[in-house]
Amino acid sequence: MAVVKAIPSIIYDEHSKEVESKLFVVDPGMIAQVIGFGFACTRNKVDEGERTVPQMAKLQQVVLFEETVSNRTKQCVNIIDKKAKIVASDDVMICGECVTLTARNNILLINVPGVYRFVLNDITALGNVQVFLKSYSLGEFPWDSKLFIGERI
Repeated sequence: MAVVKAIPSIIYDEHSKEVESKLFVVDPGMIAQVIGFGFACTRNKVDEGERTVPQMAKLQQVVLFEETVSNRTKQCVNIIDKKAKIVASDDVMICGECVTLTARNNILLINVPGVYRFVLNDITALGNVQVFLKSYSLGEFPWDSKLFIGERI
């Protein structure tokens, strides 16, 4: 039996106040396992004309930088703090489908390096949905498979 050493980080919990999660990083050579709990099978409708869709958290990749001027040169540095500006963000797509966490797909593996966040499609999910992230090195990861972002376990 393998001992799981990864300590979970909180993405959403009962105290979350924003539909956009905090940013998190997947470093080269690392695998992030994201686990979601408490998703409802359907999103609360704003009006009766809306389609019925699952409550979900969409994965977005984000590009950050802070511009600093030093000796007449400009540098772009990848950082995550309150000074960093989001230059670009978009939903992570595979074959035209958004990579999401839902009640029917609540485990996600990410092995593509980058800065990410989740965005909930339903504000009423705040306080109910819990999402946790565990990071593993390739050597620590308990499964021996070729991993792709959004792969189903």
